[in-house]
Amino acid sequence: MKVTKTFVFLIGIGIITADIQEDTEVSRSTGLGDIKGLRTLVPGTKDKYVEQFRKIPYAIPPVRNLRFQKPQPFGNWKGTLDATEFGPSCMQGDSAFFADVPNKGRSEDCLFLNIYVPSDVSSDERLSVMVWIHGGAFLYGQGMFYNASNLASVGRVIVVTLNYRLGIFGFLTLNDPVAGGNYGIMDQILALQWVKENIFSFGGDPDSITIFGESAGGMSTSLLSLIPSNRGLFHRVISQSGTSNSPALMVENSYFMSELVGTTAGCTSSSNNKEFFLNCMKNLPAEIIQGTFEKIMSSHTELSMALGFGPVVDGDLFPDEPVRLLSDAYPNRHYFFRSLDLMAGSTSGEGSLLFIQMSNPRLQSRFNYNVSEGLSKDVLCNIVAPSLVKAHFKNNPDVVNLICDEYSVHPSKGLSAQSIRTTDVHGDFFLTAPTIDTANIHSEKNGISHTFVYMLSRINPVHIGPPSPTWFTRSVHADELMYLFGLQNYDGISQEDLELSRTMMTYWANFARYGNVNDAEEKSVPVWPLYNTDHKLYIDFDSEIAVKNSPAAQAHQFWYKKVPNYVKSENHSHDPSEL
Repeated sequence: MKVTKTFVFLIGIGIITADIQEDTEVSRSTGLGDIKGLRTLVPGTKDKYVEQFRKIPYAIPPVRNLRFQKPQPFGNWKGTLDATEFGPSCMQGDSAFFADVPNKGRSEDCLFLNIYVPSDVSSDERLSVMVWIHGGAFLYGQGMFYNASNLASVGRVIVVTLNYRLGIFGFLTLNDPVAGGNYGIMDQILALQWVKENIFSFGGDPDSITIFGESAGGMSTSLLSLIPSNRGLFHRVISQSGTSNSPALMVENSYFMSELVGTTAGCTSSSNNKEFFLNCMKNLPAEIIQGTFEKIMSSHTELSMALGFGPVVDGDLFPDEPVRLLSDAYPNRHYFFRSLDLMAGSTSGEGSLLFIQMSNPRLQSRFNYNVSEGLSKDVLCNIVAPSLVKAHFKNNPDVVNLICDEYSVHPSKGLSAQSIRTTDVHGDFFLTAPTIDTANIHSEKNGISHTFVYMLSRINPVHIGPPSPTWFTRSVHADELMYLFGLQNYDGISQEDLELSRTMMTYWANFARYGNVNDAEEKSVPVWPLYNTDHKLYIDFDSEIAVKNSPAAQAHQFWYKKVPNYVKSENHSHDPSEL
């Protein structure tokens, strides 16, 4: 007998109704022990099912002496593991990611993964595997937010989502071997090792694994492709709206924030006794540490142009800045990166992150502007550009002028046009231009792997996070997520959007299977050409899917040619300490 329940719930910014069928239990035997999951209907379908195995521990809880340390494998479990409920999120503050998750809890005991398997997989079939690394500025997010049922079903792939340590718990660093940082990245690596060793038990092919992620998750997948010891753990990489060469990464904030949070919470900082400081931090309640960080951030009145916590150069995983690791100065890392098939892309409005950040009432009050009305040339030239230059160009006033000139529009075009260009400063510098540069490095004279580049221009009807101001008419940061995860959960979605969702899922799954987004035999999607530095062809997901040339050419030229050349020439004529 089929039982149907109707719920009303909130995701992101929309209220929807959905019919949810009663799930049935399924079980599998693995090398770690028996496991019990759920067979559940794929949203938006009447007869498609996936098996979900949730809250699978891949690491020993990183608490007490294991806090701020490399994660340790969980190993076998006793009896049958109940994988029917999602585990808690890792420690973090409030965010849009909690608008609709089944488990609202937060805990240090959070290193779990979730597996989505099409129900009609035969016992001798081996499906390609896609491992999702969530975004959230390395401060927020969780695997369970992303319902991968449709992607697994449409793409006929196995999808794994995971948690990794965030914020100070994942990225505390004392610039010392006693606490080098990057624990969240180490979590991701251990999760990939678990998938490599155990996904066969779920019908997966351990020799066909693709890592994909968005924002901080895209940065993570890109960083993981710079670690040669990861060879064999994955074979293809998708970096969505974030790459390893983003200027937001590898800054000193993690070190400064680690000491600031610790000392504010009552731990004595001393350059001569970092182990004492670390032990103090290990013994503080997790809630005290998290609360201290949130209190510091809530009192912030500066326009921040860097992550609060994130990966750092640690001399181990990352011996140098990613821009150097990407170059042939590190041939082993450079070759490993180029040996992997790569898909990379952005939305047309990555700069939406700026207006979200600038919506902070403290900032609006201090600098006397109103985001809803627009971000004028005065905001661009006197707030945004100086803040960016202070953080990344040693306060060089000439670079402020360059940015102001580049991103100003003629007054006749109006405030809305200027507002969008003001946000472009942030989106181009941190996300869009670095993505294109990564694709250039990967594809140039590369005869061993494929490069694909995309741009999402279509505005998703369902956003993650706050609504856009009326003047912002671009696809916002993270707009592609609901096309890949969950648009089918919503009522009233147009057929065009549902079709685009299916097309994108097909491209992503084709890439995971073949290292090529195109399926030559089925021709189920429009042809998406390879990207290379000679032709620079990419696909634009808009109302119609179109092949275009030279993505974000002006932004890349400005940030990777004009500004560096200017700063280089300035360095030859001034004391370097002045720049």
